[in-house]
Amino acid sequence: LVTGVQTCALPILKVRFDASPDTVASLGVLQDYARVLHSETLRVQLHDMYVRLFKRFGESLEELLLVYERMKSKPPLSRNMPSIEWVRQLYRHIDEPMALFAKNRQLMRTTEAHRIIRLHNKVAKSLIEHETIVHYAWSNSVTVNKHKLYATLLAKVRDPNCPAPEPTDRDREPLTPSVSNTPSAMDRDSRDAEGPNKQHTARSEWRFVDLAVNLDQDIVTTMVEARHISRLGLEVPETLDKIRDRCVRLMWYRDQLTDLVRRRRVLLTSIPIILRQLLAADILALESTFRPALTTITWMSLNIDGFYERADIALHSLERKSSQMRVIVEARVLPSISEINHTLLPVFPTHS
Repeated sequence: LVTGVQTCALPILKVRFDASPDTVASLGVLQDYARVLHSETLRVQLHDMYVRLFKRFGESLEELLLVYERMKSKPPLSRNMPSIEWVRQLYRHIDEPMALFAKNRQLMRTTEAHRIIRLHNKVAKSLIEHETIVHYAWSNSVTVNKHKLYATLLAKVRDPNCPAPEPTDRDREPLTPSVSNTPSAMDRDSRDAEGPNKQHTARSEWRFVDLAVNLDQDIVTTMVEARHISRLGLEVPETLDKIRDRCVRLMWYRDQLTDLVRRRRVLLTSIPIILRQLLAADILALESTFRPALTTITWMSLNIDGFYERADIALHSLERKSSQMRVIVEARVLPSISEINHTLLPVFPTHS
């Protein structure tokens, strides 16, 4: 009865063996059946499957060696991933199956096994040497200039279409927003009521300077690489190790400041001309809140969280006031101006 059951299990073993997606899965199937197949005939067939799988593993070693030689200078990696990660993946691809094959002593005594073992050792040696060389070169070449971390959080963005003006005392004054290039309906109505002289005055009094997050991309790239290198169990240079823990916090600050700059840009460029003089004090208050990020607060400062909270509150305040004033102007002021513009007034003749 036991022999009959084992004989029936052989076709199932062949189906599962052929359907296995990789070498490790095929080895798992063979090891599971090796525990229950005790018939000498079945064990011979099982050994033949081991030999066939081992030969297939040797062919995959040759293919992997060709892939490594072709792509080692430019490995396929996602952004900021060190090439050591790719080498480690290749090494795991050959090391885990070999460790499972090594448990089968009968298989290791065959003539074909000696050739495959030598090929495995050759590939493993090439991968380990490549990892050592890349890690040594990375450790010597990567340098984090700490003075870059003492740069201010934000920097002014100059319009490339405008020539750079001569530096004056006015550059140290608070930034003031300019008129948006695309006027809104409220802007057009207010300009019609004010006349061309007022339009020219408004344009000359307001000036918008965009801001950008002032974090050097080299620092971000280096920090991400150092994190991956550390996860692989390799040594990280001491200069990087001291600031590696701050990497996650820096990324969070960068994202939050990017959102602040975007909200500021959208808000200041969307305020209509007719409201800018009314909101001048609030705009200057907002710009004075952003001023420390342009002058004193750096990426190593301890008061970045405080700056973010103050800037967020100032933006919310100006957004609320701008929205309220827009409603008042659109619902009350502009309809009255339009009604006055369309009112017919009598013209009485004058007698000389």
